[in-house]
Amino acid sequence: MSRVEHFLAEHHVELQEFWKTADCFDKEFEALTTAGLLFVIGDEVLMAEDVAPQIAQSLGIEMSSTALRRLLALLPSVQLADALERVGVRTSGSKQDRIDRIVQHRIQPSEVLRYGSLEALRELASGSGAKPYGSKDELLQRLVRQFATGADLSQVEEPQEDPSRLSEPRALPKDKFTSLFGALRGHELAQILEAFPEVRQSGTKETRVGTLWEVSLSEATLLGSLRNSVLEQILARLGLPTNGSKMTRIERLVNHASVGSMTQPLELEEGNGEGSGPS
Repeated sequence: MSRVEHFLAEHHVELQEFWKTADCFDKEFEALTTAGLLFVIGDEVLMAEDVAPQIAQSLGIEMSSTALRRLLALLPSVQLADALERVGVRTSGSKQDRIDRIVQHRIQPSEVLRYGSLEALRELASGSGAKPYGSKDELLQRLVRQFATGADLSQVEEPQEDPSRLSEPRALPKDKFTSLFGALRGHELAQILEAFPEVRQSGTKETRVGTLWEVSLSEATLLGSLRNSVLEQILARLGLPTNGSKMTRIERLVNHASVGSMTQPLELEEGNGEGSGPS
């Protein structure tokens, strides 16, 4: 039992009545062993693997930190940033940084998954061995149960690579990718590159855009390194709607880049009033 689980068990409003007497621990321990929920083997007290997750969930812990990390590793980095932003936690850094932050702040997996698309949830369910049909709420409950009980592990045939280093599919061909990121201002490119300290940080604008292309991550993951306020500024410069979640704003930028060139209007604006040429 972790410290958090012990704290929740001690202070849970429905469990406090069990701790009011001097012999409460011995009494409840005997009741649980008699009911077959606890087993004493030598000096250890054990609980059935399929019972433990249900008890944790009743305390408000949907799954263990280990299971949560397995789940988060399969989600897009921008979705992790969106979950962090909704609870007012810093969103910058690599995908692994965001996973660590979600675990540390105990953001429940259902809250991270809730804002993904239905199609994405179905793909995740299918890949983890869960049934990929039903409503969004049904899929959420099924996915939480799948990872909480470790049932997703039966789908893993090979050791997983570090999720922050995996290649991701791109929505844009190279010319439109270059147009999208070439339209960003120097400090905006720098903010993205800071999330990947192992790659080159300096160089001309063309060099830095080329570095982002070589990172082999999706446009959504790269743009997810920008603060939400910066994304809003970029959308405003383009004359696009600025409302919506972080993921919505990123999708709007990528969709805009997919239908035309973005570079010229933004670079002209970048030079106006700043006293310098293109960076």
